[in-house]
Amino acid sequence: MIDDAPAPHCVICPRQLLDHEAGRYICTPCEHRIDADLRKEVYKIRAQAEAIISGERKPRVIPVACGCGTVTGVTLNTDGFTCRGCKQEYGHSEALQLTPVRNAA
Repeated sequence: MIDDAPAPHCVICPRQLLDHEAGRYICTPCEHRIDADLRKEVYKIRAQAEAIISGERKPRVIPVACGCGTVTGVTLNTDGFTCRGCKQEYGHSEALQLTPVRNAA
């Protein structure tokens, strides 16, 4: 008997699931990305909980402008970020060197 059923696809991306991914809903690359995102989220929640317990104040967010004009908030603790406007990547030191902007009132 020949199985003519279409191969299943990842529910996150359009990639077709491979044989070793049978019975799963997401492909291996998406799973790794989700695992990394979950790890970052858990780390952030843990840091927030520790700050609440110890009574630390939340870091001050300073709005800075990318070269394309997109405004992003950074703190002294910012590891880096990718600009939402132009997709330029900034590391910690580059993020702190961006020009601060005033909030429009």
